[in-house]
Amino acid sequence: MYIYKYRPVARVEFGFKPNEKAAFRETAKQIVAKVERDMMWLEPRLCCKVQYLEKTTSGSLRIVSFKGFDFDKVPEAIN
Repeated sequence: MYIYKYRPVARVEFGFKPNEKAAFRETAKQIVAKVERDMMWLEPRLCCKVQYLEKTTSGSLRIVSFKGFDFDKVPEAIN
């Protein structure tokens, strides 16, 4: 399982069109790896593009906007 290899770096709150948000939620239901308290871990099967203002010293992203899904990439190919 991938849970311990990855960590959250941002909360994407902007940029989702209603149809993209609905499609993501339906897909997310199918790839849930673990649920703990208020966080849902998903298997890393989707790739998307985001835009952000800056990266913090701890590696988190600030003011993140969703720019679209990237169906041509696979998670294993991304560093």
